[in-house]
Amino acid sequence: NKTTLEAIAEVTRGKILTNTVKVVAFSLEQDGSAVNLSVGADVASGIAGTVVEKYYTFPRSDEVKVRVKVWKQNSLSDVKWDDKPYTSDPVTITSETYGNVVVPLEGPLDLTSGFFKVELQEVP
Repeated sequence: NKTTLEAIAEVTRGKILTNTVKVVAFSLEQDGSAVNLSVGADVASGIAGTVVEKYYTFPRSDEVKVRVKVWKQNSLSDVKWDDKPYTSDPVTITSETYGNVVVPLEGPLDLTSGFFKVELQEVP
């Protein structure tokens, strides 16, 4: 009694540990000063939210420390992203964290033009 997307989402979600730290979405502050991480919250129903959970799941029972890097590209035809990404100081997220976590970046991003991608790195 389920659609294909609902069935795929349920199976994938079942493989994610309950005590993990999940970053399910992110956005850039409009002034370019920070990245907002949505932690442990469901995004859209179906496969979209599950795919994001799968790629940004940190399997720890207590906490994880992550550094956020934001890469910029002026044009989609550019071969590579900037050599020096905008980075943050490490931020600690626990399995109890739920909702929005604001991660300040070194120097504000210029959001007037360009394309951006966000990378999360676990810090040992």
